[in-house]
Amino acid sequence: KRDDIEIIRVKLWYEMIKYRLSLASSYQIEKVLEPMSFKRNDNGERYNNNKWSKYQSGLHTPNSRTISLVESQVPESSKMINSIFWEALRGEKGVDWLIKKGEEYLPWNIKRILYQPNKNGLSYELVNNLNSKQIHKLENFAGLDSLAALIIFLRFADSKNYRTAAFDIGCSIYRLLLVASTFPYYREHNAELLQLMKRYVFPLAH
Repeated sequence: KRDDIEIIRVKLWYEMIKYRLSLASSYQIEKVLEPMSFKRNDNGERYNNNKWSKYQSGLHTPNSRTISLVESQVPESSKMINSIFWEALRGEKGVDWLIKKGEEYLPWNIKRILYQPNKNGLSYELVNNLNSKQIHKLENFAGLDSLAALIIFLRFADSKNYRTAAFDIGCSIYRLLLVASTFPYYREHNAELLQLMKRYVFPLAH
């Protein structure tokens, strides 16, 4: 069975591309981004492999060549499908990996909130826990990167049994999801994303 997280990961990538290109169908997207995939058979009839309809339904994951090709025409689209959010959501690599390696994939505007200050400004050492001010700053950067940071710290708080911190971060994640649900390319799959959060994330915030 295909992984539910992988399905929504591809669907949101597709929806963002569709929105950015202002196109209405997978056929139109493929015609714009990969016109070379349209060929003619021996009878002169035009056909294509319909792989973009499979992206639309999340049934097929684009390879790195396709992601790069799309990135060259829809800048920053790869950030959606390559976001550390998906690893944070899945949680299979464990808290230690997420804290030590996962945060390296976050952009600087998010990481600077997570680093401990020192006399020279910021160190490269993560804070032990998020305070209300840091949580509020992350909420201001509504998107997958801030959600990823919050989920990483939620998993850390849960692993240390910091129940109050876990609850506060869980509430913040819920608020961020409400904001994200207003983004055009999230609307189609709000219910699916919420179900994934209920399964993989919110139980950690009890």
